[in-house]
Amino acid sequence: MRRGEPVICQDPRPCLLVIDDEEGNRLWLTRRLTAEGFAVEAVADGPLGLQRLRERRPDLVLLDLFMPGMDGLAVLDAIKSEPALAPVPVVMLTASNTHRSVAQALSLGAVDYILKPFRFPDLLRRLRRQLHPHA
Repeated sequence: MRRGEPVICQDPRPCLLVIDDEEGNRLWLTRRLTAEGFAVEAVADGPLGLQRLRERRPDLVLLDLFMPGMDGLAVLDAIKSEPALAPVPVVMLTASNTHRSVAQALSLGAVDYILKPFRFPDLLRRLRRQLHPHA
């Protein structure tokens, strides 16, 4: 492997990247998703999330909409504008259910939009559907 090339997730479990500024959300999602068989990395902001995406190429990103600095829509736009990152599915997690927010996220390339608070079994079902669409 050449210097600077991404390390594709080597874990046999599906690899998820959680980008959320709320520490409690990151810890809760990491604990619950790991217990369900996922390999999870969680980061606190958009720039670090983009760095991790470029380095590790997870199978799916869970992305909070409202974060200080670089918000979720800006992160999503950056992901979808980089050809190497664009194929990674992004699921938005947010408390905002305004039509504008949903439409904007979906038009930028998010594959799903999950409203907080959510039921964990619903989140799992939707993540698995994104990771294994033909199962």
